[in-house]
Amino acid sequence: MDNNQLLDEKLKACGRLEILTNQDGWQDVLNYYEAQIKVFANDLLLSDKPTAEYDQVRQQIKGMRKIIGFVDEHLQTLRMFRENEQTKRPTKE
Repeated sequence: MDNNQLLDEKLKACGRLEILTNQDGWQDVLNYYEAQIKVFANDLLLSDKPTAEYDQVRQQIKGMRKIIGFVDEHLQTLRMFRENEQTKRPTKE
């Protein structure tokens, strides 16, 4: 693939993720992530369980954060591309 094809594929992926994040379900995913963090923190602070017992939950939260970061990174790429395209367009006087 040449650079134009790679860019086109990247922008298509970014566009699909943008569509995903504009759906109500994406806000549900973010709310779930935040709720899991709160539950984890409260349980960790208020429980007498050894911290090692929280490793699985911690790994799950880290995994969710990676996915959210992946989506955010692609959305930022799309915003930057659009801003760059706006500055390339000739202005009408």
